[in-house]
Amino acid sequence: NSDKAKKVVCLTQTIDQWCSNNDVCPDFIKCDVEGAELLVCRGGTEVLTANQPLIFAELLRKWSKPFGYHPNDMLSFLSRLGYVCFAVGESGVRYIDLITDETLETNYAFVHRESHSELISKLDSFPDGYSGTGKKIRVQALHMVYQAKASHIGSALSICDIVAVLYGQIMLLDAKNPEWSDRDRFILSKGHACVAVYAVLAETGFIPLEALSTYGQDHSFLMNHISHKVDGVEFSTGSLGHGLPFAVGKALAAKDFPQHGEPSLYLAMVNLVKVVTGRRCCLLHTTVWII
Repeated sequence: NSDKAKKVVCLTQTIDQWCSNNDVCPDFIKCDVEGAELLVCRGGTEVLTANQPLIFAELLRKWSKPFGYHPNDMLSFLSRLGYVCFAVGESGVRYIDLITDETLETNYAFVHRESHSELISKLDSFPDGYSGTGKKIRVQALHMVYQAKASHIGSALSICDIVAVLYGQIMLLDAKNPEWSDRDRFILSKGHACVAVYAVLAETGFIPLEALSTYGQDHSFLMNHISHKVDGVEFSTGSLGHGLPFAVGKALAAKDFPQHGEPSLYLAMVNLVKVVTGRRCCLLHTTVWII
């Protein structure tokens, strides 16, 4: 009942004000404010101009209309600051310069032309089938968990698209030579999400596809927590968080003992987001990753 509604006055800060007050120079901004995305970005004009962070926003016409703008106004505003837009949806990632009635995507990544030119070239060259691989991994994960009467399907589903892109587009690997000394290393700290990794290993040729049906069964090499006995798996994990110190230690060891082969990239998927100093070392969140 609007007659009984109470008026609440809140103090707000723009992105420019908040970053200035807290001495923050963001490199990534997730903007999800139910329709007011353009207002938020306008309030961060100085920060966006100076730092040129990646921006991820959800834009819907029905949400932006009460705020007096169309999502295309957001594209136009950020374009003037040097940004290009990529629509992110079930069909993959694609460049977009106009949102029309036929546009199905609602999630958009804004990437600066100068600061992120290398990333733009990667996005432009993403294979059309990468999202299809993510779907295949989801289906395989569901089959494995159901057949084994196991659990942790939510944890596995949350990383399917991430591992699809990492194994299909980012990491340097050789399925015919899993122990290749110059390979990139991927550590899954939350080992209970292993079915997603087993599925992507099968899709990329590390293990036979038919082996997935043996997951969780007696005498199977595909255990309920990820195991280093599987080709393509670096480390057995399960205890929450212990993949992090292992990945850091391996990265530091590779840096100090290059004669044993120094990988170009070490990845640890954990429940935190933080950058580890070193040569292309990083940590991954289940939904946000930093390279």
